Amino acid sequence: MTNDEVLDPARDEPSGSSKSSTPRSAMASGMRTVGSSQVAQLVLQLVSVAVLARLLTPDAFGLVAMVMVVIGVAELFRDMGLSSAAIQAAHLSVGLRSNLFWANSAMGAVLMLLSIALAPVIAALYDRPQLVGITLALSPTFLISGLATQYRVHLIRSLRFKALATISLVALIVALLAAIAAALGGLGVWAIVVQSLALALATLVMLVVACRWTPGMPARGTGMRGMMGLGAAFLASSLLTYVRMNADSFIIGHRLGAEALGLYNRSVQVVRNPIRQLQQPFGSVVIPVASRWRDDDDAFMRALREYQPLMGYAICSLSAVIVAAPRDVVLLALGTQWLDAAPVIAVVAASAAIAAAAAPVSWMYTSRGLGGALLAYTLFTTAVTVAFTLMGSQFGLIGAAIGYLASTVLSFPLTFVRAQRLTGLPMVRLAVECARPVALLGVVWVVSISVRTVWQPDAPAGVLVAVACVAVVGGAAAALKPYRRDCAQIIRSLRSMR
Repeated sequence: MTNDEVLDPARDEPSGSSKSSTPRSAMASGMRTVGSSQVAQLVLQLVSVAVLARLLTPDAFGLVAMVMVVIGVAELFRDMGLSSAAIQAAHLSVGLRSNLFWANSAMGAVLMLLSIALAPVIAALYDRPQLVGITLALSPTFLISGLATQYRVHLIRSLRFKALATISLVALIVALLAAIAAALGGLGVWAIVVQSLALALATLVMLVVACRWTPGMPARGTGMRGMMGLGAAFLASSLLTYVRMNADSFIIGHRLGAEALGLYNRSVQVVRNPIRQLQQPFGSVVIPVASRWRDDDDAFMRALREYQPLMGYAICSLSAVIVAAPRDVVLLALGTQWLDAAPVIAVVAASAAIAAAAAPVSWMYTSRGLGGALLAYTLFTTAVTVAFTLMGSQFGLIGAAIGYLASTVLSFPLTFVRAQRLTGLPMVRLAVECARPVALLGVVWVVSISVRTVWQPDAPAGVLVAVACVAVVGGAAAALKPYRRDCAQIIRSLRSMR
């Protein structure tokens, strides 16, 4: 096999392109597998937190968290955007795939050595000498992740979502068992380190076994330069997204202090994490599938639209319940000492729903390999978020949250309009479809305020009333033709996943 032979994304051998007959048939199995896997992973993560919290001290978790903040940023550089670049590629030659493997592995090795060198600096930054050993122990995860990147990319390009789901679940179980054993053995904070290392190693081993591929030696003339350029755009976009997702917390902490940041941080964790869990399976499936139809605009748009109503209404329904009963949600999730976060949590829920509704724009840029356009899109949304959050923070915590919400409202239509002008695809029409569930969220908010003016039930009855408001508003909207079409599409999507 020569370096220029092309790998079919569906098989690890030279061949012509292989596609499923329609975007729907290609996505249905993936959505079912990834969605159920995401639920199972969430349950395992909750179990892991609950079990280890009873075996280890809060200080142990805090020490590892200090290091993970640094590792989290560096992990973006480890990937170099090459996984996204490889996933969207129409063709991937054997030589290019090997070169990508060595590039990710080399960057993993560089970051491992860099983290080793910076271990004393990290310890001095927090004034905790224990962090030197923890950083040194966690540094190999960069190399292990670098080695695993292109194996994971191959499974995604092959749409082998079941294999990916199995690997993720088994690796989580292995890591949890290793951490429990270490904790019971009296290793303390090192149990968490063992968990991270076990997770990375188990994932790598299973990916290698599943792919059954051995990389060749680095070669010239494979198109690596173009892939690196596209990867750099994806990397820059990822870094800007990281800034945008954390800018509100930084601004609040810097301007308003630790107590305000604590209230906001808990609000964000209660709302954004579940929404991300809901959103993640859709992007994981849509991007690789849509990439296969990148040269067929009609099929490409069908791929973007196929599960958008299901995702939009699921996320907006969850957000609407939170917006309708923020006090009750805070009482149930956080306790009475966090009641000051109630108005903040409502605003955060609304902004998270609107941000999720705009996700198809980034999916479109990624799946069509438009790295420069994605970077410009992310730069714009980041600048708007930072500017509006800064302005809002002058009016306190709730002002900062409203500023963040205003940035998502402003960015939403502008990004879809720009995407249509750039690509010629009917993105404005898609924006209208994405906005329909968000509009219902606003109606639920108005109805819930009216209900609370007359009657303010105690928790958890307030949540049940909020659910009833969502059901009533949704049922009334179903009488309108556009919402009837959305309901029909959701039913088709759910049936396709059975």
